Amino acid sequence: MLRTSSARTVDDGAATDAEPIATNADLVRAQQYAARFVGAGVIAYSAAMLPVLIGSASLTASWWPPLSAALIVGPAIALLVGSFRPTTGWILSAGICSAAGYLLATALWFVAWNPDTAGGYGRWPVWLVQFPGVPGLALVIALRFGSAIGYLVVATAMVHTANQLAVFGGVRATMYTSTALTIGLTGVFMAVGIVTMRTAQKLGETRSTAVRAAEVTASAVAREAERSRYDALIHDHVIACLLALRPSTQDQRVAEQARQALGEIDAWRRGDRDVGGDVVPTELLRKVRLTTAQIDDDVEFTVHVVDNGQTYPAEVVEAVLAALSEAMRNSVRHAGDHAERVVGGELAADALWVGVADDGVGFDPGHLDSSRFGVDAGLIGRMRAIGGDAEVRSAPGRGTVVRLSWSPR
Repeated sequence: MLRTSSARTVDDGAATDAEPIATNADLVRAQQYAARFVGAGVIAYSAAMLPVLIGSASLTASWWPPLSAALIVGPAIALLVGSFRPTTGWILSAGICSAAGYLLATALWFVAWNPDTAGGYGRWPVWLVQFPGVPGLALVIALRFGSAIGYLVVATAMVHTANQLAVFGGVRATMYTSTALTIGLTGVFMAVGIVTMRTAQKLGETRSTAVRAAEVTASAVAREAERSRYDALIHDHVIACLLALRPSTQDQRVAEQARQALGEIDAWRRGDRDVGGDVVPTELLRKVRLTTAQIDDDVEFTVHVVDNGQTYPAEVVEAVLAALSEAMRNSVRHAGDHAERVVGGELAADALWVGVADDGVGFDPGHLDSSRFGVDAGLIGRMRAIGGDAEVRSAPGRGTVVRLSWSPR
């Protein structure tokens, strides 16, 4: 069974655009991978510089080496751990803390420095000088691109100044060259990181926009399909029953059609649409015979099965029967009181067709009112919706032939 929502449900659900997607999956993945890289990198650099930290401990007060290590390694561990969480909240906070921790550790070096101990510790006695840009990448991960660039300039200048003081007891001109070189080299990696994050961000936004557009389009298609179904329901059942009524007469067929119309309306209001499974040709033949008999039990019937090995989709059967009913009602209503009708067709494995022919008054198909539902929507539109076709041949005074056909693609 196929169950679809009612038109009321579809219209209400599509009244507003789809809810925006809460997370950008592409950006989240990029941030997680980058956080692992940066977190592990800071930890690795810190471990590699541990001998320098221990060897130059006398340069500063005793509290600075362990505090600086905690300020650098602590956020890096949090960044690494946060990269394995499903959300990025921890990553963003740890990234900001990593950059802030580096700046604070460097600033506190000037407070803890003992000027009397300058010299004799090699070229790089301040252990932080080897990786000023790495914590800055954490700001890139947090999407603080402008802050990351500003951080790189400030952190590099500060740590190179500290290193110059530790080596020479003062600042020399070579400090500016080494600072600019470090900023330039590290800036390349930072630029790559910024481009990567922006690309992931844009990709995710594009994907989200495409998904939202698809959802809105699907809602619009669903609304249009339900509206078409409702129009067909009113035309095929309600209006058809009203037009079939005759004053001072009782017709059991009209009463049965009225009961079917009420049942269809109730099903539409509940949101039920029982289409069923595929239909074999003999069952379709029975349905075609029943459909025509409900409208005109005097019609000549010449539909026959050519090959019973084929099955037809339930949606196709539903559309063919509805279009056949429309053709029959049009013939009964417009062909004239003395017109005779014949229903013919073939149900084969590679195709099916059914048709209605009458010898009534006929009409000019080229001069139909485009606002009328019957031929354009009830026949041609309905058949084309399932990949079939409807052919209408008629002329004034020469009767009408309607041929409905469908074949599997």
